Amino acid sequence: MGKSKKLLKKIGAVGRAAEFHPAETSRKLMVSGIHTEDQYAPLALGICMAYAKACFENGADFEFSKQFVANEKDLSNLLQDDGAEESQRHVLLFSNYIWNREDNLHLSRLAKKLDPTCITVHGGPDTPSKYTEACEKFLFEETHIDYVVAGEGEETLKELLESISLRPDEIVSVSGVRFLSNGKYVDCGDRVRASNLDKFPSPYLTGTFDSLNASSFYCGIIESARGCPYSCTFCDWGSNTAAKIKTFDFDRVINEIEWFAEKKVKMIWLADANFGILKRDLEIVKKICEIKKKTGYPHRIVLCYSKTVKTRLIKIIDLMIEAGINSQGSISLQTRDPETLSAISRSNIKTSEYNKLHQAFVKRKFPYYVELLMALPGSTIEALKADLAIYFDQPVDVYINRSILLTNSPMADPDYQRKHQIKVDEVNAVIATATMCEADVTEARAICIVFQGVHRFGVLRYLVRWLEWEQNLKPLDIIQDLVRSPDLEGRYPLLNLMVKESRSNELRGLALVECLLKFRDKLRQESTWERLSDEFISWSEEKYNFKSDDAFASLGRVQAGLMPAVDRQFPEEIGMTHNVLKWYADWHGGKGQKLISYETGTLQITDPYDLCQRSCLIEEFIPKSRFELESQLSDIRYESLYEPDHISSPPDEMDKQSVILTPDPKTQMGARGL
Repeated sequence: MGKSKKLLKKIGAVGRAAEFHPAETSRKLMVSGIHTEDQYAPLALGICMAYAKACFENGADFEFSKQFVANEKDLSNLLQDDGAEESQRHVLLFSNYIWNREDNLHLSRLAKKLDPTCITVHGGPDTPSKYTEACEKFLFEETHIDYVVAGEGEETLKELLESISLRPDEIVSVSGVRFLSNGKYVDCGDRVRASNLDKFPSPYLTGTFDSLNASSFYCGIIESARGCPYSCTFCDWGSNTAAKIKTFDFDRVINEIEWFAEKKVKMIWLADANFGILKRDLEIVKKICEIKKKTGYPHRIVLCYSKTVKTRLIKIIDLMIEAGINSQGSISLQTRDPETLSAISRSNIKTSEYNKLHQAFVKRKFPYYVELLMALPGSTIEALKADLAIYFDQPVDVYINRSILLTNSPMADPDYQRKHQIKVDEVNAVIATATMCEADVTEARAICIVFQGVHRFGVLRYLVRWLEWEQNLKPLDIIQDLVRSPDLEGRYPLLNLMVKESRSNELRGLALVECLLKFRDKLRQESTWERLSDEFISWSEEKYNFKSDDAFASLGRVQAGLMPAVDRQFPEEIGMTHNVLKWYADWHGGKGQKLISYETGTLQITDPYDLCQRSCLIEEFIPKSRFELESQLSDIRYESLYEPDHISSPPDEMDKQSVILTPDPKTQMGARGL
């Protein structure tokens, strides 16, 4: 007898969900899914429901709701339906992720108030289930939850429903389930991963999602394969799928893509951990391109690219470009720091593979972004600065995310947490580690926010470049010095406002991307960008003890002219005392001189996105990655990155603080539960 069965026998009591009279628990089960979002279908939950429905379709003891519960009104209508059979008992299924967990928990609590006899089942990546202490604490705190499903949910849900229906007076003994019974925590053990995914029907093709308005979906989520060969500690994908990759039937995947095309869903999200790692992935993309040619859909594909760059991955990129599919490359770098990579068990992913991917994107002029994580175990402020410095002032979006303690990830292991002294806030974002105290993490966050202001939105961009090129200062050191400055408020009110917002707790999201919104919009409305330039020039002279020439001041006026401000007319021509355009181009080309040595020039500025008249505070603000106005200067950044002679890789070992992505040629980017 296994350990879990011995425990169940010892307890000798029914589980919390079954603590009603057998006459009550033997009622017909009405199974309903909870889904509070309207921009996508709940794929993992849908597969579980489609499988359970297929298993019980001929049984009289089950009924599966055709509608998903989206809100309090839906829940009330479901549980208080006067026309429902008296013998019917509700089973509510919740699939928890970090973005919907609180909504799900709210509806789960409400469900128990409306109908205390209903059964609530919670699974998904953000439901604590892997570590005993966390799961037990979760169940004792969330007393409305009857059962927790760990890991893959398809088989577990089917057996759980069967057990509740057929053996209502017995304690549940289903692998993969955790619950409380008479105040005691019961763990029924882990379930072995399914060896054959094709026995799980597609919720798209079997009508499970027919009640959802697919035409309003922001994206269609498809899983063509399940599993990840890596075990990065910050992620629960590889650790929960035991590494080996298993696939869904090829024709099923293509039929699902065609389903979305028929519904005219513009974006497909292939939710595989490493798309391109399998030979058949190339064939999938070929089919997508054929469907695009035939139907016009999808317009865009989102992929998590393979961490190893093989020829077929390059072919996949080429196919999407040729088919006119609007995709964006991603490099899931997270960090290049060797100590951090070791701490998060990611050393087996060579950074040279990311360099190959970078080269492929650049050679094809394929837009891409880089993902970094802040405050990983083993990381330091200097390591973060080194990562950011590689991409500074390049036409590459850098998506910086706060490190999150995912509840079922290796990082959530209590022993791992103790080893790395991990502390988290109320949303499980890391606020301290053994290598970064809370003050360090706060400072790192401010550095990231100001970095985005300069790098992504162009605030002070050219003045920082001048300090780098003509005063031999490193951009990330400048940004760090600025956020550390203690005496800005009196003498430098606008700089103080920027730094204050970078340290503010108002930016509560996990992504450090859309930053300095209030600051940027205030200066846009008040047209005070030139004052900001003057303050920064004065602060720089004082901080670094130099006396600038008139070229720095004239650059400040150009910098101000490139920022959006109300009531400007375009196209606009700015006269330059010194030719900033040629100076910037020469430095990017590796032959720059001091700005003061350049003669006069003019700069043409346009505002094709109407940035001067649009507030970046409104949700409908579309060009979120744009803020600097268009000019020949932005053209230089793109041309320098995509210049054939400069297609090279970011370095691995050399000082990353001193390099950019256009180096001198001589120096030769979770397991499916319930």
